[in-house]
Amino acid sequence: MEAPTPNTTNQQKKITFSLKDKKYNFTFSILKNDLIINCEFSEQNQIFEETFSYESITNINRYFLMYESINDIMNELYDLINDNQIDISKDNSNLVIIFKLPNKKFKEANFTLKNKMNITNDEIKLLKQTIAEQKLEIEDLKKRLLNLENWKNGITGGNEINNKLNNLSIIKDSKIFSNINQVKFIEKGILKSDMLKNKKISFNLIYQATRDGDSISNFYDKCNGISHVLLILITDKALIFGGYTDLAFISHSSGSSVYKDK
Repeated sequence: MEAPTPNTTNQQKKITFSLKDKKYNFTFSILKNDLIINCEFSEQNQIFEETFSYESITNINRYFLMYESINDIMNELYDLINDNQIDISKDNSNLVIIFKLPNKKFKEANFTLKNKMNITNDEIKLLKQTIAEQKLEIEDLKKRLLNLENWKNGITGGNEINNKLNNLSIIKDSKIFSNINQVKFIEKGILKSDMLKNKKISFNLIYQATRDGDSISNFYDKCNGISHVLLILITDKALIFGGYTDLAFISHSSGSSVYKDK
């Protein structure tokens, strides 16, 4: 058993007591003639505390009637810990400090401290997990905010992509594109082609699978006979691809399709 480590201040005393490789940090304080005993059990993140009046202490054990003040009792309890004359046990969720008194007639005095904070390792783990999840949510919100700012800047910035996409309904109504970085997919992959270079482009959303149905007949109901079609698709894994044709889609009763200049 290690020797206690004392630390004394005015009207307050602190001492660390070791028992079976476990450390208990005691703090004795006096407030309005009452003695406050606080014990922090750091290994299990527990704090125990109780306030004792002079009368309640003398009711615990009449041994303390020999002391004239609560301050004298505090010094006696402190000295008993310093001399390793205590034992510690648990009573339900409370901590019982057993002071071994020097007078054999009175033997010992039991001081029960109530559990002020009881956080188990599982609860700490859960709290850390919750904090980690909230951090991820915050990062996701930051990305969404950045996308919105990029989107706003893209709309109001007067840049090259805005000059070409002067009608942004394809982006506004799309389930695929949600930010300006994705819009650049159109610019880089399609709008910079030789057949569209230096041309002013406007878009109209004529077919959307989530809105109009995803069968081939649904597609031709909306796109049959229409030329200059930009087709954008997204996979289950969020991969985006597509293509452009200046030829018209033509549907035949046989179910096949051909392209025709228009």
